[in-house]
Amino acid sequence: MLLTRIFKNFIKVEKTGSLLLVAAFITSFVIANSNFAGKFNQILEFHFFHLSVKDWINEGLMTLFFLQVGLEIKRELVEGELKDLKVAGLPIFGAIGGMLVPALIYYTFTFNTHYTKGFGIPMATDIALSLAIISLMGNKIPASLKLFLAALAIIDDLGAIVIIAFFYTNQFQLTYLVILFLLLIIIAIISYKKVTYIPIYILFLIVLWIILYNAGFHPSIAGAIIAISIPFKEFNNEERVLFPMHKFVTYGIVPIFILVNALIDVRNVIFDNFLNNYTLGIFFGLTLGKPLGILLFCWLSIKLKFAKLALELNYRLLLGAGIFAGIGFTMSIFVALLSFSKTDELNQAKLIITIAGFTSAIGGIIYFKLVPNKIDKLKTI
Repeated sequence: MLLTRIFKNFIKVEKTGSLLLVAAFITSFVIANSNFAGKFNQILEFHFFHLSVKDWINEGLMTLFFLQVGLEIKRELVEGELKDLKVAGLPIFGAIGGMLVPALIYYTFTFNTHYTKGFGIPMATDIALSLAIISLMGNKIPASLKLFLAALAIIDDLGAIVIIAFFYTNQFQLTYLVILFLLLIIIAIISYKKVTYIPIYILFLIVLWIILYNAGFHPSIAGAIIAISIPFKEFNNEERVLFPMHKFVTYGIVPIFILVNALIDVRNVIFDNFLNNYTLGIFFGLTLGKPLGILLFCWLSIKLKFAKLALELNYRLLLGAGIFAGIGFTMSIFVALLSFSKTDELNQAKLIITIAGFTSAIGGIIYFKLVPNKIDKLKTI
């Protein structure tokens, strides 16, 4: 079956990518706590074409990350798990709950403080790490649960893109907003005309990035906009575009992003102030908010007949997937960079994101070891 083959390729890339991600994190941690840290930061702050090396990675290379995420979303909508509205309803509502409840928990902890801007941090799910770790459970995990988690994580990323676009922007520039509006109309027209000439989309990606940057938006969302506009069905073999792009982003861009941004200097962590409102909001948002929000909204969507459970799924399994969804990491760190400008606040945010990820991973493994009604006989991918 085509879907199974595509998903096998997808999860294989994500599992390998998770190893590179972990290696990049360890390298970044070692650098941050070594004598080379100062020199490394100097390299990252070197400017060319008005942006630093770090900015080109976070705003330039991450555009390709969002492009790949957008392509995955488009594929799911056209021919994947999100094509059937009833089937798609479960991960869609699960993702909504998995974003709203963590954000609400974070906001509760940070209400009436300047930390409220970080509400988007616990809303994310790291596709590579969550899929890699849930796959370690072997035949305890049915194929449908892996598909559910993958679809949920992709929708989470779409939610993060929307949040970044509207809540993590600089002051808007009216002139560029008008130009942006006209450019989006042109992109919509070429998409409607089903243009498949890739260089045109590359050109529009570059122009859109520049306009978004000058208009006050985070320019990386240009990748998602262009991805959604590509007429997927018109390509004879979309995997020729999607699969190499997926590998390039997962094996290259994401590890580079982590290497550059997961610089957690534990030597400068203020442990006396570690359990403050925003760190508690991040931790409990990811570890408790994610599973509770996912389970609650999945249950509501089924009761309201907006979604249905696949034959192999049950609420126990959905709760387990929700626990693994608390591994935010890559996107959580990305949002943290947009939320905190002070070095010590950002450092502690990245550390608590990492701790919450470890807690969710270990918690999920223990949960599936202890969960009743074993499903060892279920066929897995």
